[in-house]
Amino acid sequence: MGSLCSCSCLVWTAWCHGTCLACYARWRNINKQCGAVYPEFLQQKVLEEKLDVGFAFDGDADRLIAIDHTGCILDGDYLLVVCAQALLEEIQPSQCVVVSTVMANLV
Repeated sequence: MGSLCSCSCLVWTAWCHGTCLACYARWRNINKQCGAVYPEFLQQKVLEEKLDVGFAFDGDADRLIAIDHTGCILDGDYLLVVCAQALLEEIQPSQCVVVSTVMANLV
């Protein structure tokens, strides 16, 4: 998670007011009580510090969980739909294709 964190911290802090939490390697369990597999840590921080949004990744950054300003946990399936809706506003629906995996929870 070190390189992901370094890169994302650079991007986020340059682009907006932000901070990185739990951005250090724990070698045995890099997701222990943080990241996408434990979003409650970030949820608590978003609420305590009255943040607009929080983003949690898992150790290898193939999962993303967002926390909105109310503390609502938004999983990747929800974020996929939000991005698809934004894409539909930008291009013709006939040009829009959204691809997911069989592991998605979309119904």
